[in-house]
Amino acid sequence: MLLRGSCVLQFDQSDQRYSLAGGELIVSPRGVGCTLQDSIGSPVLNLRDICPPPNDDGSFLKIGGGGALTSMIMGCFEFDTVGNNPLIAGLPPIIYLKADQLQSEPWLENTLRSLAAETSQKRPGSEILVSRLTDILFIQTIRAFIGQIKNCDETVGWLKAIADPQIGQALSLIHERPEAPWTVSSLATSVGMSRTSFATKFTNLVTDTPIDYLTSWRMQKALKAMHDGENNLSEIALAVGYSSEAAFAKAFKREFGESPGAFRRHVLRVEEMQPA
Repeated sequence: MLLRGSCVLQFDQSDQRYSLAGGELIVSPRGVGCTLQDSIGSPVLNLRDICPPPNDDGSFLKIGGGGALTSMIMGCFEFDTVGNNPLIAGLPPIIYLKADQLQSEPWLENTLRSLAAETSQKRPGSEILVSRLTDILFIQTIRAFIGQIKNCDETVGWLKAIADPQIGQALSLIHERPEAPWTVSSLATSVGMSRTSFATKFTNLVTDTPIDYLTSWRMQKALKAMHDGENNLSEIALAVGYSSEAAFAKAFKREFGESPGAFRRHVLRVEEMQPA
């Protein structure tokens, strides 16, 4: 996030350069490295060679000199997720929000200002506030990006589907009630579409069939239950929409390549190996 000044930014393994101005935001969901310059042609140094690594709670770095003053905030998100998360998988390599786009999202602009204020002053509670503000920042950034793509006919994917009035409503039904006995017909009826039109539109936007997506989401819920310590596979099966443990185990193995019991034992071994 550029607070003031300007810079040229280029991500690793990409030839595209971004010219950022004050008040602009760029997010790299894949977490790749990048090069920052005041202008193209300026010498590039490895940050580790000229500055100590930042503390866990953040730190201020001052480098360069002689050019126009540029200030920015840099940070990262870590997602506590297992398996295939449709949100993360649906994000583009780069999300770039220009100043005018941020101004059209007043809550996002206010969050950026609050984040800048909290990071510049080490006041009591700042660390907690910064953590919460970054969560809000991520959500609002995704909202702003959805606003960019929702009317673009060439864009497909989960985020575009979320923005669609009918398919987005169907996704919400699946997310909120994965245990319900959904069929293509019942989902289509719930959003006021014919079965054929719904199935076609859903698959075109989500790039997955409604039933395949439902199964994948159910498996995500099952994985979370296992990670949260739920040991009864019959209860997990019922909670995610399967009438029997055998039917659940069959779907689970088809999705992940191993039985729920084997997967759970693997997860427990990994957790036991992690330092306290």
